[in-house]
Amino acid sequence: MNFDANDFWHDSIHTYQQCQSQLLVLQDTANANVNLLLLCVYLQNHGRYLTTPQLAELIRVCEQTQEQILSVRRARRQAKGGPAYTTLKQAELELEKQQQQDLIQAVNAMVLAQQGPGNVTLYGRLLLLPNLVLFPES
Repeated sequence: MNFDANDFWHDSIHTYQQCQSQLLVLQDTANANVNLLLLCVYLQNHGRYLTTPQLAELIRVCEQTQEQILSVRRARRQAKGGPAYTTLKQAELELEKQQQQDLIQAVNAMVLAQQGPGNVTLYGRLLLLPNLVLFPES
């Protein structure tokens, strides 16, 4: 099964709106990658499950762009209320979208299982949060 990056992006917007505060807390306190969490939910909603080595590979994919995203995010947060805020927010979203495209490209090169532990739970274990749940089914 091949996944579409635009479909993932649009699904992510919907999922993000449902659990934004929880995702941001995980990002800021547990160093979780929101795009990776969103991918975990997206894949599971499509009946596909990651293995620990596959998840580790996806973490490496995220690391390729994460420092750039974090740099823009820090600048955006400092610019809040200022004239550069909107431009920085758009730049951050574009980098996030690129990271999602990179993740989908990597996922499409993998053979994913049709059953397994929940993807969010698996990622939670790597974050040392073994009881991580975003939705009851994740």
